[in-house]
Amino acid sequence: MTFPDTASPGRVLIIEAATGAVLGDHTTDFEVMDVTVRDGVVSVTGRTADWMTAVVTRGTVSDIDATWRRTYPTPVPGDPVTPRIDVLARDYFLDGHDHGVRVYDLRTGDPLFAGPVAYTFDGGIVGSQAIERGGSMGRVTLLDRNGHPITEVSNATFLLEWYPTATATPPPILTGESAYERTTGRVLWTNAQIGIDEYTGRTSAIEGVVGNTVIVRSLDGSELAGLDLIDGHRIWQQPTPFGNTSRYDGITDASHLILTDGTTVHAIDVRDGSTAWSMPLPPSGRPSFRSAVKAMGGRMVTVTAHEFTGYAAA
Repeated sequence: MTFPDTASPGRVLIIEAATGAVLGDHTTDFEVMDVTVRDGVVSVTGRTADWMTAVVTRGTVSDIDATWRRTYPTPVPGDPVTPRIDVLARDYFLDGHDHGVRVYDLRTGDPLFAGPVAYTFDGGIVGSQAIERGGSMGRVTLLDRNGHPITEVSNATFLLEWYPTATATPPPILTGESAYERTTGRVLWTNAQIGIDEYTGRTSAIEGVVGNTVIVRSLDGSELAGLDLIDGHRIWQQPTPFGNTSRYDGITDASHLILTDGTTVHAIDVRDGSTAWSMPLPPSGRPSFRSAVKAMGGRMVTVTAHEFTGYAAA
């Protein structure tokens, strides 16, 4: 577990999640923004006090800039830098915004290219998304690590993967109407059910990817369907166990998709779409705060405005 100490921006704490032991405690001469630890390699991004120069280091738990430390002045005078690391993508860090997002190699610190980058994927693919002024999705293209186009996404949706995932290997990139191979961008299959056409444009219909099943919702939220992750064909279709709502979110235990509408929790068996179990959520205690479920340490945790409660595995 790694994070910047928000009470002391020039500090990086590296903590063993299982025991709470502090593995590393480092002060820095810059404001820390992102920290990741993967396979013992520590990467830190931040910026100078005037926000005009990005600082990135690569090193170890005991010495966070043992491998290298580099600085990147803003290319646009007066425009603050915002260096960041995507927690799911091992290869890149980003800076900039809108059509001027700068992509860098996280292993070497070398600049790669700049453009309207929306997302980086752990297989090395980069997704560019030129959102139009009206807020619609615009043009979405999958790029290689040097910014060269691989595939243009037809009938695009936003690229962010906000849904819970539990698969044996990283799933394909699911956007628009198709599944794209995560390292090459090759189209694997097409099924229009993975997206929904709304008045604001096309959005993702995916609620989760569990095992070999992609769970999608209908436009009005009244039905769920399970699609085969391998070839995209529909396996099952069921009415949702919720009332009149099209907004629900949740977690997975690798066998079920556990969804909530803020009032009730239902565990959907991904093999056939049946409801395995249900339970009411405790009231949030605040009208503006919706009760939710989170996954922590292999447990389901309910979160309200005032407390959280952990539940043992079945």
